[in-house]
Amino acid sequence: MRHTLPPHDEIIADTPLRLSVAAAIAFLDGIRTNILLRHHMEAWMTDEKFLTAEEVAKQYRGEITVGTLRNWRALRIGPPFVKIGKAVLYPVEQLDAWDQKNMVICYASKSHSMDEREGE
Repeated sequence: MRHTLPPHDEIIADTPLRLSVAAAIAFLDGIRTNILLRHHMEAWMTDEKFLTAEEVAKQYRGEITVGTLRNWRALRIGPPFVKIGKAVLYPVEQLDAWDQKNMVICYASKSHSMDEREGE
């Protein structure tokens, strides 16, 4: 005769064996969830969606240094970043948006337009 356990949310807590089974199931569910979340986060973070401070500095050709980025983070200015533990990462989409926000648009003045220079 085969014994089956009820779903863990229906286990009666007054039976020591069933309580330990319930605890084991909850523990295993937690481990499975943590593993799935960790794999999802690792895939998400390594999918070229984030840059380190060093990579950001390199992207801006050294004009913005790692030290400047560190100072900006402390002052809460500069590009948005994600901090997980000690890791500081910059979402590429946010960097692109920050670039657009800081774009300087130049307009040709009417007195120095190219059309007037060609006529000279």
